[in-house]
Amino acid sequence: MKSIQNIIKYKIIIGSIFIFLLACESREWNNPFDPDCPIEIFTPTGFLARQEGDYIILTWNENNSNITEYQIELKIENGTYTIIASPGKNDTSAIYPINFSEKLYMFKLYAVAGSNKSNEVTTSIVTKPLVDIEGNEYSFISIGSQVWMTENLRVTKYNDGTPIQNVTDNSAWTQLTSGAYCWYNNDINNKATYGALYNQFAISTKKLCPIGWHVPSDAEWTTLTNFLGGENIAGGKMKSTAGWDNPNTGATNSSGFTGLSGGRRSNTGSFDDIGIVGDWWSSNPYHHMSLYYDKQNIELTAAQYRRGKSIRCIKD
Repeated sequence: MKSIQNIIKYKIIIGSIFIFLLACESREWNNPFDPDCPIEIFTPTGFLARQEGDYIILTWNENNSNITEYQIELKIENGTYTIIASPGKNDTSAIYPINFSEKLYMFKLYAVAGSNKSNEVTTSIVTKPLVDIEGNEYSFISIGSQVWMTENLRVTKYNDGTPIQNVTDNSAWTQLTSGAYCWYNNDINNKATYGALYNQFAISTKKLCPIGWHVPSDAEWTTLTNFLGGENIAGGKMKSTAGWDNPNTGATNSSGFTGLSGGRRSNTGSFDDIGIVGDWWSSNPYHHMSLYYDKQNIELTAAQYRRGKSIRCIKD
């Protein structure tokens, strides 16, 4: 009788173990709040860093609605890691402001679910003084209360990564109703020195300059002009002492602006006046600022949207 009871007892124990194993086999490990959940399930992937302007843009591949949030830690050079941001569970990017210097920034990213934490993923970047979304580097200078690029913009993508159309055909240029750029005489060899020529449709997107920078307004051009002594003499202080046709009247570049004569493209698509005129767009519709080879003054005048002109960005 006792042996029969033992057999029944063992069968119950074995049956319980079997049921437990079945339960474990069928369990879905998709709840990051469960302390037994494998943390690889909610560890973020594809963590990358890139610089644009004076910001570092951090991105990762997926969001996870089952977690609480993400956390980002930063270490600069030989410092220590500190938490700098806690993006929401549906976020896949973050922006971190930087100073104009060449430094090593190291980031950690991990997901948080209650008291649980995923594996950490890391990325790093060595920042440069000022770059656009394509990695073109620019020098800059403080003039009065403003900070200006000392080179013309030469980017071919908006700061959200969308390509700007490069229009070389004159007839197509005259029909444009959206943003476009070109190189003077459609010669890319002019890129490094003079930058690109943009129509004002491109300005209207407000996405041309690196993040943290923008196309200057009439008021900002006027602030610069007044700081340099007024419109009758400011042009000479802004013009480079080289790169203009003679006589390059009044050119001293004492401001450090280093304005070059990059020419322009008319609303009919023709190119003209390289060495003679430097035109830079204002963010105000139809307005631009001009410098001339035979004058030391500066002029803020009107121009049609389809004209191609240079751009100098100013810091926000």
